[in-house]
Amino acid sequence: VSQDDLNSLFEFEKIDLLLSTIKDKKNNFLEIGSGSGRTTQTILAIKENIKYVVADIPPAINFSYNNIKRLFPNKKVKFAFNAKNQDEILKEIENNDIIYIFPHQIEFLPKKFFDISIAIAFLQAMEPNIVAKSVTNFEEVSQSFYFKVWENAGLPNSFHKSYSVHNKKDYFIKNEWKEIFKEKCIFPSNYYQLGYRFDS
Repeated sequence: VSQDDLNSLFEFEKIDLLLSTIKDKKNNFLEIGSGSGRTTQTILAIKENIKYVVADIPPAINFSYNNIKRLFPNKKVKFAFNAKNQDEILKEIENNDIIYIFPHQIEFLPKKFFDISIAIAFLQAMEPNIVAKSVTNFEEVSQSFYFKVWENAGLPNSFHKSYSVHNKKDYFIKNEWKEIFKEKCIFPSNYYQLGYRFDS
């Protein structure tokens, strides 16, 4: 068992807690910035009969895709980069278990289609306009939001922008969202994980 496996299990524990607060579950998951696919792998190994959508960019998206294809040979895994509208992307989801899309394609997805949006170590590395757009998209398409970031982060190659997990404005968190948890991670200890439900 690797440290990545343990880390993913700690994350899953909190993701599952957040999911337990959702009444109308659709068993649809969205993850952005999946890296090697370690969180994707953990959720797919534990949760049955779910649809999983990963949004990312090359080369990371190829790495995750290859890992998930290898680890889950009985699941239908597909790139859906050619989907140009909601009907096309929904057809790909219907015909497959896991699909991979580009981040801009999240806008094609129906409102509140996902039980949860997941972003691990993603938002802290993005410019504020990308953070704002991503969070807006998550609120549109999902019922809850799990994210994990450094307690304090500075953008790479930037001397003017930093983020704090203790300042809601830095991550465009709205006061009307229901905070389910906000806690320091066991490992890495400079990370926090947060879970919100988008109450309408």
